[in-house]
Parts: sequence; structure tokens; C-alpha cells
Amino acid sequence: AALELMRSTGDRSWWNMIQSGSTITLEAWDIKFKPNLDWNHAWGAVPANMITRGFWGIVPLTPGFGKAQVKPQTGGVLSSKIKVPTIRGEINGAFDTDNRTRFDLQLTLPSNMKGVVFIPVRDIANPVLWIEGKRIEGKRDGKFFVAETGGGETRFLVIKLNGPGNSSEVFTRITKSQIVLFQRTRKIKQDHIHSTRRQLWIGEALEGLIKRICQV
Repeated sequence: AALELMRSTGDRSWWNMIQSGSTITLEAWDIKFKPNLDWNHAWGAVPANMITRGFWGIVPLTPGFGKAQVKPQTGGVLSSKIKVPTIRGEINGAFDTDNRTRFDLQLTLPSNMKGVVFIPVRDIANPVLWIEGKRIEGKRDGKFFVAETGGGETRFLVIKLNGPGNSSEVFTRITKSQIVLFQRTRKIKQDHIHSTRRQLWIGEALEGLIKRICQV
């Protein structure tokens, strides 16, 4: 119900606030519902809390976010990214899933923070948990695997086990695809750097030539 409300494009929706020209949440859904509404109303910003604490399940377990919980409750959403500021630094998360055969979660915590992570199993039959390329006999809590992690980037992957070695092959295939994408991205960046250097060299050469011409 919460996701349906956030996705709504009716008169009583956050989408309608944007269409009305507001750059921040309003006091009411629309001016026709309250002609003297406030155009800067923090109490209308429920999604900022609902997405962080509900949808992503990011809450402090100890004062000051010394330890945080991350428990995505994704409904039918297939992918999402989030960045949450805390007193210790940013929590960054991203997930991708088909809800049937895999749930891929990448999480980055500040170096001075610990985390308890709930990785959704969803409707995955015979699920197995992989963390950073290693299969883990994960602790189960209902429809979740539960794992603890420290600061830095960690990848959690829940996939369907169809037979011996299958999970390893799937993980390797996904990882190789990411490596290829990373290598291509790095090559594009390197080509851009080389191109920029050539442009600078040509510019310096032209500047020197113009100075010589002017001296003549």
C-alpha cells in the first residue's frame, strides 16, 4: 500500500505536488484541497522517512549509528539505489533482483560503522548466500538471510541452487560481467585523459607558434 501511494499519479500524490510546481513537499496534496496551504511543509515529506527506514530498513541499532541495521523490504520493486547521510558518514546501497532466482545487494558502510544486514530471500527456491564471492551458511530469519559486516563495500548475493556448482557458476558469470564493464569504463576514462592531454599539447604548440609569429 505504501509503494502504491508513493507511485500514485492522482490528485492526492507527491507526483501531483511536483506537477503543481513545488520544489518541496506541500502542506496538502493540492491547492484545491487547501487554498491557503503552506508550500514548505516538512510534515508532508513522508517518503524521505518511509524509503529509508521502511523500504530499505536502514535504522541505527546503537546511538550515533555505531551499528546500523539494513533490512530491505522491497515488495515488487526490482532495483533501487540509496544514499543515507549519518553522523559517521554515508551509507550507500543498491540492489537488483528478479524476485525468483537472485537478489544482489551491494552495501557500503563508513569505516567506523558496523552493520547487521538482512538479505531478502523473496520467492527464491533453495536459496544460497554468497558474500564477496564465498558461499556462506547464512543464518535465516524468516524470508531473510542475516549477516554482520564492517565498514567498507560488501556484496551479498542470494541465488537459487539448481545443482552442484551452479551457484558458483552464476556468481562467476555475474562477476565477470561486472569486471568487463569496469574495464570498458576504465578504458573510456583513459581514452578521455589521453584525448585531453593531446588537446593541451596542441593548444600549447599553437600558443607557442602564435607568439613566434607575433615576434616576427
